[in-house]
Amino acid sequence: MSMLKWFNPAIAMLAISGCGADEPPFTFRTIDVTTTLLSAKKVGLVSDCNTKAGSGTCSLIGEPISGAATAEQTLDFTDGRFSRLAIQFPIENAGAVRDNLVAAYGEPCGREIGDVESTAGPIADNKREFWCFKEGRLVFERYPYGISVGKSLIEFPYQGRNVATAQGPGDL
Repeated sequence: MSMLKWFNPAIAMLAISGCGADEPPFTFRTIDVTTTLLSAKKVGLVSDCNTKAGSGTCSLIGEPISGAATAEQTLDFTDGRFSRLAIQFPIENAGAVRDNLVAAYGEPCGREIGDVESTAGPIADNKREFWCFKEGRLVFERYPYGISVGKSLIEFPYQGRNVATAQGPGDL
């Protein structure tokens, strides 16, 4: 399991403070903060849902991100409403995915760069970048903590659903 050694609270606070009411609303493909579990099922956006009383995780049905194959795509729901988007993809596609995030959402509103210590040894220049939205931040992480070696991650936890922060607009 990897262990982050580079987290700097001052940098994180700068990145978080860049998001707010002046930012665009979050969208990803047809997903936004108004997406419900019922509507996602009805239009065939999700499958293999593991939910109880409207809360839980579903697999997101969709094509690769701008041609980059994905390893896992999930949507989380809390009380039947969208709460989190997470997409894992092979590390070799990280550059293409990042380029497509920039094309869809513009330049990141914040970033952190540092080292990650993994079981295979240190990995230098890990990047965490953020795209800001009214509802949170979209996070792109080249070498995320707790994810299998060789995978990267984009994640949008919706702040309005009592989960960690993240935000951004667009259609990838």
